[in-house]
Amino acid sequence: MDECDFVESRFRILDCIPVGVFVLKEDFTVLFWNRCLEQWTKINREELIGHRFDDHFYTLNKPLLRVRLQNIFEGGPPAIFSSQLHQYIVPVVLRSGKMRVQHTIVSAVRAPEENKHYALFAVQDVTDLTNRIQDYQIAREQAAVELDERTKVEEELRRQKELFQSVLESLAARIAVLDSQGKIVSCNAAWERFASNFGLTPETLGVRGNIQKKFLSTQDRQRQNLRMYEGVRAVLDGRLEHYEEEYQCRLSNADNWYIMSVTPLVGGVRGAVVSHMDITGRKRAEQQIQYLALHDILTDLPNRQLFMDRVNQALARSKRYRKQAAILYVDLDNFKSINDTLGHQAGDAVLAETARRLKELVRETDTVARIGGDEFAVILMDVQKPGDAALVAEKIVRATSVPIALGDQQVEVGATIGIGLYPKDGTSVASLLKSADSAMYIAKGLGKASYSFYSQEPVAPDA
Repeated sequence: MDECDFVESRFRILDCIPVGVFVLKEDFTVLFWNRCLEQWTKINREELIGHRFDDHFYTLNKPLLRVRLQNIFEGGPPAIFSSQLHQYIVPVVLRSGKMRVQHTIVSAVRAPEENKHYALFAVQDVTDLTNRIQDYQIAREQAAVELDERTKVEEELRRQKELFQSVLESLAARIAVLDSQGKIVSCNAAWERFASNFGLTPETLGVRGNIQKKFLSTQDRQRQNLRMYEGVRAVLDGRLEHYEEEYQCRLSNADNWYIMSVTPLVGGVRGAVVSHMDITGRKRAEQQIQYLALHDILTDLPNRQLFMDRVNQALARSKRYRKQAAILYVDLDNFKSINDTLGHQAGDAVLAETARRLKELVRETDTVARIGGDEFAVILMDVQKPGDAALVAEKIVRATSVPIALGDQQVEVGATIGIGLYPKDGTSVASLLKSADSAMYIAKGLGKASYSFYSQEPVAPDA
């Protein structure tokens, strides 16, 4: 499977969202171009995937953007290209002849190769919101010029206030307008519903509520709230042109993610517009992508990459608390014969059932991983004595010797196991894994359905 197929298979779910999404390699080759972007640009993904982005678009050629994107390819934090500073990344001309205004977030996504990352661009269309806010700003300026006509001005302000409120109410985003002291002077129904979901009353975060005081009075997430307080205050004081904060919160027994955006009012009026955009869907999609990158699709077990990370953690913990740990390499005895005779579908069923049985034999603190075709590995934490590892090995030998039903026939698999103990057989990841691998070959010399320690010293399960 090449990189394009790899990315396509894992990001296909992003075809279903109303946000433009594309994925680039470090050399700016396009690996994914979702349906939303096809509709916007009228360019089919077949014309882009496998080709360089800058063969079609010039927007990423600026040196400053290249520097920020290089940080993404190195696995750095997300980069935000707001519509205020970067009106668009993917040029799209609307029927009116104007360019589509975009808010773009770029995140690092782990690539199949070790220490490699892709750049995932999430492009949101904010043209309507931008136009409506600009219309409102123009109306405010016109009202200021006509102050000598008090009656007309009052009527105009009233009309503009209703227009602004109708604009706010028409938006799904949670939006509030603050005065110079951080007091809410206007907000839409989406904002009020958002506040009520967290048990906040209109007096707290409704009109006339003070968002600054709320940040300082909330006990949970104190550091984050202090950052938000300082960010909003900096915009209100004119020290910052724009502030954004991505945050996570618990709602309806589920984790949700939002981006809080703060933009100053225009026309010499001190104040700011605050919005909260729900990015939960994107975050969950990213989590799913990360999960798939670290787990075996067939068995849903940790893959070799995640296994190596878990081994590092296990050894670090064992060293810190002066505990023993064990690595068990499990090789299925008759898998190749079953796979060659009955086919890959039967082989996959054997692997899935073996994975299920192995998971049932260990504790939640232990790890079972699939590290190769018919090879599994087990990390045992807090091993009191070698006999503990021997007991688990015997359980695995017995469990894998129980026949597996494949349709109207049953097959016997069996397993050979090599055991490496920390710190006896190795104090580093490399040395311990080598010991477990050598122990497995010692066990193979003893015959099928057997296990062996690297030390080759007989160990009883109760020893």
